[in-house]
Amino acid sequence: DVIFPSLYTMFDNQSDWIKYAKGNIAEARQYGKPVIPFIWPQIHNWNSSDGRKYMSGSFWKTQLKTVHSLADGVVIWGSMTTKKGKSGWDTWKSGAEWWKVTKEFAKSNGTAKFSGCKA
Repeated sequence: DVIFPSLYTMFDNQSDWIKYAKGNIAEARQYGKPVIPFIWPQIHNWNSSDGRKYMSGSFWKTQLKTVHSLADGVVIWGSMTTKKGKSGWDTWKSGAEWWKVTKEFAKSNGTAKFSGCKA
């Protein structure tokens, strides 16, 4: 058994997201199961003004650090297209800022298992 809380970013605000993540992980911990949150390198498309916008590399690193310090793992959800009027998965960009930050973070913080795309 494992708890998978959704920690998707609704607004481009780091301090609010950290409070949100800490609260959700604390709630998930009460069940005594491993906690492995879902995160996404974009602002959630629920947000009509910033939805699907990729967050800055520093915000993404903050999310990785926060989850790393509080949870038992992480699932990184795929990316939605940012083109207006289109929906679906975004084209893979191995040079994307969020992916560079992810690889650097994983390398400097021990082992990481990558699936679904080439590291």
